[in-house]
Amino acid sequence: MTTTANIREMQVGDVHRVYDLMKEKAKFDGILMEFRATPESLIELTTSKHLNTRVLVADSNDNGLVGYIVYLVMWSVYANRNFYWLDDLFVATDHRKSDIAKKLFQYMCREGVEKNIHRIDWIYRKDNDRADEFYKKQLASTYEEYSFTRLESAFMSQ
Repeated sequence: MTTTANIREMQVGDVHRVYDLMKEKAKFDGILMEFRATPESLIELTTSKHLNTRVLVADSNDNGLVGYIVYLVMWSVYANRNFYWLDDLFVATDHRKSDIAKKLFQYMCREGVEKNIHRIDWIYRKDNDRADEFYKKQLASTYEEYSFTRLESAFMSQ
């Protein structure tokens, strides 16, 4: 299936559809119980200028919003330069073979080049073979010697 889509910033009117897509992604990843985003928090992202978070959507004229990408501007101590942290990339199931993910990813990359971004980092589930194949096609490298580590807020005051 071929789907053409315009890549643009999320707007307030997009919030409920993006929220639904995010819930679909959390379900796909098997972490729906951990999903905490709300339509209100997404509205904050679209209206707050102090956050370093970008949310782009893939807007298909025929099908509405069919995907999104979320990334943040971070700073690297070692490189002394900004980099992007890719937090989430998702395309609705019916549109996965239409290069929407590639368009979203490449939009972020082009913007990064324009802004002199040093690199893009992200994680994804090791059992997500489709993501693994996609990122390899984007010429991404996997660093097996690093561990993804998290400290939940409940333990931060310990």
